[in-house]
Amino acid sequence: MLVTINTDASFHSRLKVGSYAYWIVSNQGLILRSGELKGVVENSTQAEVMCIANALFAVKHSKIHTVSKIIINTDCLHFNRYMANHLQEDATCKIISRLYVDLVKKYNLKKGWLEIRHIKAHTEISNANQYVNDWCDRQAKKHIGLLIKRLAS
Repeated sequence: MLVTINTDASFHSRLKVGSYAYWIVSNQGLILRSGELKGVVENSTQAEVMCIANALFAVKHSKIHTVSKIIINTDCLHFNRYMANHLQEDATCKIISRLYVDLVKKYNLKKGWLEIRHIKAHTEISNANQYVNDWCDRQAKKHIGLLIKRLAS
């Protein structure tokens, strides 16, 4: 069964904080989550990577019983490059690598089980992908706003 993960993150460069939102859909249900990212966030790409890690963790611990393929829709152009360049020193990249292994074992996934797709953000196109991307964007922005407000007080 196909599992589609849509993600988005927000980042505040001065405060070095971030937030996330993901929308996971499969024939076995829908998982929607959003919130604040934990710890220091160095840049927007790292925030996106942290968001994807949260989403993969959610799939691993979900009640989804059967998976044959996972598609991750993200507006982050640099996810694959970030993973390749930071795997040795970035804790989130190491977590994602471990999640890959855990998901392969849990669902007995075969070669080609993961596809990362770039979804262009903030377009005028009206379709299901854009609706979900806009929802993730709104949720991530809501949480970064609340976080900034809390840190400012």
